[in-house]
Amino acid sequence: MSQPLFLMGIDHGTSRIKCAVFDPEGRELAAAIAAPPTSSPAPGFCQRDPDAVWKKTCEVIQAAIARAGISSRQIAGVSLCGYGGGLVLTDRDGQAVFPVILSSDTRARQQLQALRDDGRADQIFSVTHQRLWEGQAAPLLSWFREQAPSALAKARFALPVKDWLRARLTGAVALERTDASNLNLIDPRTGEFSDTLFSLTCRGGERLLFDVPLLDSAAQAGRISRLTARETGLLEGTPVAAGLYDVSACTLGCGALSPRTPAITNGTWCMASCFSSSFERADESTIVTVSALPGTFLLEQGSPTGTINLDWYLDQILQRMVPSMSRKQLYSLCARAAESYRSRTREDEAPFFVPFLFGDSEGKNRTGAFLNLCGDCRQEDLLYAVLEGILLATRRHVRLLEKGGLPFTGAFLAGGFTGSRPTAQMLCDMLQIPLTISDGSQQGARGAAMCAGTVSGRFQDLEQAARSMARPAGVLSPHPGYRDYFQNRAALYRQALAALSVFHEKPAPSII
Repeated sequence: MSQPLFLMGIDHGTSRIKCAVFDPEGRELAAAIAAPPTSSPAPGFCQRDPDAVWKKTCEVIQAAIARAGISSRQIAGVSLCGYGGGLVLTDRDGQAVFPVILSSDTRARQQLQALRDDGRADQIFSVTHQRLWEGQAAPLLSWFREQAPSALAKARFALPVKDWLRARLTGAVALERTDASNLNLIDPRTGEFSDTLFSLTCRGGERLLFDVPLLDSAAQAGRISRLTARETGLLEGTPVAAGLYDVSACTLGCGALSPRTPAITNGTWCMASCFSSSFERADESTIVTVSALPGTFLLEQGSPTGTINLDWYLDQILQRMVPSMSRKQLYSLCARAAESYRSRTREDEAPFFVPFLFGDSEGKNRTGAFLNLCGDCRQEDLLYAVLEGILLATRRHVRLLEKGGLPFTGAFLAGGFTGSRPTAQMLCDMLQIPLTISDGSQQGARGAAMCAGTVSGRFQDLEQAARSMARPAGVLSPHPGYRDYFQNRAALYRQALAALSVFHEKPAPSII
């Protein structure tokens, strides 16, 4: 009797590397997680040692196979997803010649401002429908030209992190279409490189850095090499699919195939995304990338306003107040705090938290804040404010994503809050649409595994893979009685953002 076959997905995030093993019906057999160290040798730098990243990747692959209790011979295919933006400069053999730059890196802030000042940022937007940020290729390449030309001179390729890791797995260097569309070099309407964008971005002749095959997500990019097999425990010759940009992977992994049912992911970043046949009427702040599904684009809203802000509050404040509490006990406090909105009657009494500790959701460089504090505020009120603030930022992204299209009729929830039903229910009551909770812990890795299933011949295409492997764990229904409360809270939240804008304005010269 032949052994059952399984699929592996590897998700390289901004904070952690995850690897999970799935069966073809989407059941998550096992997952492993590792956090490679991140360094900041100068203000704005956010980078990792390439060898440490590769070592942690090998470790999570080995651990996932062991925890699944299977043989590497039973893995029919492997694929990856990774964060959009950032950059890895490599030599001809795919070996990094500079630290791995994360998408949250802001070293290129001056170069980004120069792109805005000379109008190139607007010209890039007119083609890509992406407002540039510091961690994208255009400002980063400018930074390398000005600040690290020797590294640029050593480089033969410039790759997103997922494509670099895949090259390490297979020995074959290539770009994948959904991820490459974050490089400011691809026209989403055609899915191909744009001469116009190259002329705006690669002013120093860097076009040759991207002179590699451009692959579809489910295309075979190579096979596990002999060296990689020794380092990872995978079987030499296992097919490797090109993979996905992580937001696209999460959207597919949830099974959010309709333009009226977005995927919502709350992790380091809060992301709302959907597949759509058009983006002409999308809000200006909506990011458009190439979709892995034919005839569609991936539309997304996002900012670093997710659960990373809750982790800050738990680590820096609550844990220090009660050092004896375990993480599980802290999360129990979060669940009780989330439920407290049901007993709140006046929307103007509770404090507000603006979750901009790691970035402004609108790119205005505002920072996080508590507002509306008073003397009788308790610790649980502050914890509630943190949770609600993250969800209000999520609600705002969902509403902006919805602009220009038909109203959303439901949504799929993935990420940190799926493990807390009270918090997920609060979001459901804020949005007033049903929320489908995704089964398993790794929706990005699941989306990558769908590519592995397609390249190995299990599925005809990614849509069939998504319909077969997406697994809902349950559906939450909104309570109409909380509609007005959260509409009013959202209106006050917008006032809080306006107040922060005033606070961050450049002060007028003092006359005293």
